[in-house]
Amino acid sequence: MKTFLKILTIFIAIGAIAGTVMMWMDPTGVSWGGEPMLDLLRAKMPWPDIFFKDFIPSGFVLLAVNGMSGDS
Repeated sequence: MKTFLKILTIFIAIGAIAGTVMMWMDPTGVSWGGEPMLDLLRAKMPWPDIFFKDFIPSGFVLLAVNGMSGDS
């Protein structure tokens, strides 16, 4: 079971790193279809002018929360 959890953690981290790279390479989300989600975030979340101008802050959060998860 421990091996499975380590493999799952690595899989999630790789996906998060790939998602972060996508968000940093195209912060507008046009090329990977994230533009409608950015518009939704601007409408629903607080401080849209600070955090949701583009996907760069979201990329940092994705990397910090999912990409750098450590196992013990």
